Amino acid sequence: FHTGDEVSFNCRIYFFESAEIPSFFKYFTSVRKDFGNDILPAELPFSSAWNILEKKYNAQNWVPTYGYYSVGMRESTYQDWQTGWVGGMNAVYPLLVNGNDSTRQRAMQTFDFLFDTISPSGLFYEVFYDGEWKLTNKSSFLRRNSDALYFIMKSFDEIKNKQPDFVFPDKWINAVKGCADVYLNLWNQYGEFGQMVDFNTGGLTASGTCSNGIACGVLALCSQFFNNKQYL
Repeated sequence: FHTGDEVSFNCRIYFFESAEIPSFFKYFTSVRKDFGNDILPAELPFSSAWNILEKKYNAQNWVPTYGYYSVGMRESTYQDWQTGWVGGMNAVYPLLVNGNDSTRQRAMQTFDFLFDTISPSGLFYEVFYDGEWKLTNKSSFLRRNSDALYFIMKSFDEIKNKQPDFVFPDKWINAVKGCADVYLNLWNQYGEFGQMVDFNTGGLTASGTCSNGIACGVLALCSQFFNNKQYL
């Protein structure tokens, strides 16, 4: 901007009584679409966007040496592999569902990568960088494991639907069940899932948070897959 420039905005001011926050938002939702027009903006179709993403992941994120899709370009610790939260198995699921044959094959390889190295407690290690697992002597930020196990179970369901004759390797089944059992033990011992859990003992090291709320959905999926009501 330069001296003397002006900008004008058209605003609408609504006056209404609101005795509490919920009633404020109720009124807001009733008027929030009273702006603009119904002309749809030019947008990239989802199918075209997917093709761009799939090509990008196969060209830049696939790590053939170890067999996984990295979070980013691997220029720092958290841009390589994270088991959940911002990548890892979260990304594997859509690649498995929508990918071409080559992409699906690579997505399947990622299970072997993850399940080859399991912590003593049964939890998945969460950060892999420059050829080795990191932070293995610390506590799990359990949300990462929860994300991973949720999308693993969704992926297993996808595999069963598309490949009815597929036999899940024992390594895969044992890894998933071992991780699910950690959640079961946490609930039975502490009455919550907490935030941080010791990789070696499976004991809770930080509690009192809802950051791991997705664990409920995780155990529901595990209950269906293993036909085990204990997980519920």
